[in-house]
Amino acid sequence: MPHEIRIETLRNASLFVMSAILLLFGGLGGRSLWGSEDRWAEISRNILKSGDWFHPAINGQVYFDKPLFSYWWIVASEWLTGTLDEFTIRLPSLMAGVIVLWATYSLARRLWDVQVAWLTLWLLLGSYGFLFWTHTAAAEMGNMAFIMLAVAWFFRYRDSTAFRHYLMFWLICGAGAQLKGLTAFIVPGLLLFPWLVRERRLLTHLNIGHALAAVTGIGLFLLPYLGAALLPLPAGYTLPYHDLNGLELVIRENVVRFFQPFDHRDPVYSYLYHVPRLLLPWVFVFMAALVVALRHYRSASWQNRWLLEAILLVFLFFTLSGSRRWYYILPIMPFCTLLMADYLLHGPFGSLRSVALAATKVLLALLGLGLVASPLLLHWRGMPVTAAMWGMGAGLLLVLPLTWIMRTRIAAFSGNSQAGGQITGLVTVTLLLMWAVFTVVMPYTDSFRHDKSFALSLRQQLGEQDRVAFYQRERSDVVFYLEQDYIIRRLETLSPRVLDNTTLLIVEQRYIAEIEDAYPGLLADEPLLRQAGYEWQGKRRKSNLSAWRLADAAAASRQSPPDSMDSR
Repeated sequence: MPHEIRIETLRNASLFVMSAILLLFGGLGGRSLWGSEDRWAEISRNILKSGDWFHPAINGQVYFDKPLFSYWWIVASEWLTGTLDEFTIRLPSLMAGVIVLWATYSLARRLWDVQVAWLTLWLLLGSYGFLFWTHTAAAEMGNMAFIMLAVAWFFRYRDSTAFRHYLMFWLICGAGAQLKGLTAFIVPGLLLFPWLVRERRLLTHLNIGHALAAVTGIGLFLLPYLGAALLPLPAGYTLPYHDLNGLELVIRENVVRFFQPFDHRDPVYSYLYHVPRLLLPWVFVFMAALVVALRHYRSASWQNRWLLEAILLVFLFFTLSGSRRWYYILPIMPFCTLLMADYLLHGPFGSLRSVALAATKVLLALLGLGLVASPLLLHWRGMPVTAAMWGMGAGLLLVLPLTWIMRTRIAAFSGNSQAGGQITGLVTVTLLLMWAVFTVVMPYTDSFRHDKSFALSLRQQLGEQDRVAFYQRERSDVVFYLEQDYIIRRLETLSPRVLDNTTLLIVEQRYIAEIEDAYPGLLADEPLLRQAGYEWQGKRRKSNLSAWRLADAAAASRQSPPDSMDSR
């Protein structure tokens, strides 16, 4: 029997690792930078260029809005890959996802059983929120990884009062806090608090050794800010406009934002739809599992009572925060998937479960039909369709009718062969569809975004003496792709003094007429380069870029308005 168990474990592990490789690596570097990814990309490039690890900067301006470890992780990844591209920039998020999977498996196997542990991993791997953030360069997955790692470490040594176990717990929290912020200290405490109170262990763990370990972990978190305070700024770097140092920004981004939000003001009920968004396509299963957990709370095992309390406490904490975004509550995901896995394997086999599984099947069927039809719809609308999109549609059209696998009697996860086979089928189809979304569809959507191609084309046309500047609005992703050794200035006026050493101007379409009216003759008759997709549905998009050689800088002296803020 032990030999058979080992073989089954090896088979499950091999199948999961192969599936994880396909889903996590698929399409990882297939898209250009988007959203806030340009921050991590440009800051990491500047660290490699300047050798200064303690003053994160975007195009010469110090940017302390996020802690330092998330940038250092990217720089370390560059040492592994030898290049700083989209794949390398997103690789730390993938690594963090692997840590989340490992820590979740460790916790689930310790507190529940190996079947719950495996099913939790499959559900998590197939969740939209998990895959989205493992494919995005940001601090979110790193934050979740270290929170999950801290909780798993605590439960592994929950009966120990040894200093070394406390120390590792707080070092994990301190490192996590340097990835995202103070939530890496707060959320593990919230997750563990219900168990500590119920098991009457709170006073047991209040001791001198624990206090010293906490001070050490907090010191690890503060150490990079000390380095930033002691080391001088690199030549050409400027302080941020708000003149706050790193530690002051930690307070603003974590404490002030919580009580007096200055942005990201989603409605107070936003997490009621953000959490289901993260858990897609398992949202109906989660709702059923939550209802059953609440209904059977008093008769549940201590593990399930703790799990429900931890989920609700973390949900309440993020809801009470005045600043809300869907990725803030990402650390709740592993615990939600744990709740679902235990429900699917050990919960009541009633009508609620049947309805939840049937609704999940409908959701997956709609997603599958949408993916199959998408190349045809795009072609019908006259949009270019890549071979990968056609191949995806044809492949899914052949594979998806085989959804009879949902009703097979493969008992991969449960002693109930029919139930286990149904869950196996749902997981199989989910992973297939998610692979198509992240490996084919999302890279395809990059064909409608042109900042990268614009910047790379411009870089090829720049001469050694050329000096580029932005007018009014800077694009950090363009700065990254241009890879210039100098700081590319952002100009708010075009007086001759400001234009000194500037030979080429990058301008958004919205500002062209303004420049031509205020500074006639400054721009050449035609731009050196226009961003692809300049014409879209017969209109010129206001945010599209063009690069102009400065034809007559002297004309600006006759027409320029008085200087205000010349440049940043």
